Amino acid sequence: MTRRAGRTAAPIAAVLTLLGCATLRPPAERQRLGVGALFPLAPGTSWVYDVHDAAGRSARLRARVSGEVDLGDDGAKATLVEENGGVPGERSLEGDADLVAYTTLGGLIMRFPWPSPRIETAKASASHGEPVLPEDPEHRPIWQGSYPILAIEGPPLYDAQSESRIASWDEAVDVPAGRFERCLRVETTVLARSPSSPTEIVHHYVEWYARGVGLVKMQSSVDVDGRRLDVLRADLASFDRSARPGR
Repeated sequence: MTRRAGRTAAPIAAVLTLLGCATLRPPAERQRLGVGALFPLAPGTSWVYDVHDAAGRSARLRARVSGEVDLGDDGAKATLVEENGGVPGERSLEGDADLVAYTTLGGLIMRFPWPSPRIETAKASASHGEPVLPEDPEHRPIWQGSYPILAIEGPPLYDAQSESRIASWDEAVDVPAGRFERCLRVETTVLARSPSSPTEIVHHYVEWYARGVGLVKMQSSVDVDGRRLDVLRADLASFDRSARPGR
């Protein structure tokens, strides 16, 4: 499942603590990816989001869990999610599909690009991934991350540092897919710095997670000249937990 609809494609991701030597969790512990069913990743499950930018343009983001892959001999695995679309005003990207991977590392669910079948590359990517949610949010209401942005064929365009916190455990959210009660609200601030220039971008994200569904709503904004300007909004349009791989 996509964690942040507004960060899935490169043009949007560009405007977004290393976790040390923690060990990737074995399959038995990975079952906790669904802690409180806040982040379901069953194969074949799919989500569709309506994405809107500040200029009034819209697009659709589609995500589907395609399966699992091994990360090494220690039994660690990652769940692959296929994503496409989600970039308002860039219709040429609507048909492009990207694979992202999710695994657990240091007590956090990590999201990272799936760039290569090489095991060592996958593990390195996971350790530099973007933290999504803690495995045990009740006992870890605040978490941090440090990860590169757009490190495709060389140095990253930005180095990001993030801090997230659980702002509420019980919010109701209305989106095209329906009304969801008792949602978890997560607030994140991301400071993105360019290694080659003094450029700094501060982004803010607010996300709502519903039990049994996952991410149902996301809002993002950016600090510009002392003002906070809206950037993107993503609302869940449909959710299918009965889908099967290849469907």
